[in-house]
Formats: sequence, structure tokens, C-alpha cells
Amino acid sequence: MSKEVSASEVASPPYTVQKGDSLSVIAQKHLGNSDRYQEIYDLNKDMIDAENKGTGNTKYTIYPGQTLKMP
Repeated sequence: MSKEVSASEVASPPYTVQKGDSLSVIAQKHLGNSDRYQEIYDLNKDMIDAENKGTGNTKYTIYPGQTLKMP
């Protein structure tokens, strides 16, 4: 007997940040709505904040090569 898996149980593949990306651009391309950038930030907050610590950049700044968890 196999268990049926709902869409909410399937993890989205991670996304590697490319030059020119922003959280809102990634949200638009992959989630269909740029306003969902906060969901991506929330999933990756610890890593994003650590990378930005002491740089003076905004808290939403991301860098090419970073791998983001996706909702």
C-alpha cells in the first residue's frame, strides 16, 4: 500500500542565486508573484543575515552563488 503525497509535502528544489537576482525577481520567476519575496527571505533568514552582517547592505541583499531554500 503506497501513501499518497500531497503537494504541500513535496519540497521545492533549492535555487542558486545568479548575478542580477533579487528576492522579488526570484519570487516572480519561481512563485509567480514578486510579493512573495518575504517567504523566501523567511526560509533563508539566518544565512542571508549572516552574509550581510557588517556590510551596510540592506537585510534583503543576496549574492551570486548563494543557495536558497524555496517554499
